[in-house]
Amino acid sequence: MDEKNTWFSWREFILGLILNILIIVISFMVYDCYVVGPVLKLVR
Repeated sequence: MDEKNTWFSWREFILGLILNILIIVISFMVYDCYVVGPVLKLVR
């Protein structure tokens, strides 16, 4: 039973980590597209 619990917590931890990385990457891409792009165009 303990092994199953640790397995589930590890799965949840890894899934949460992947979700956090995906959210960070997507938000960074959106930020890059909508904030950095226009600012660079304005600067140029």
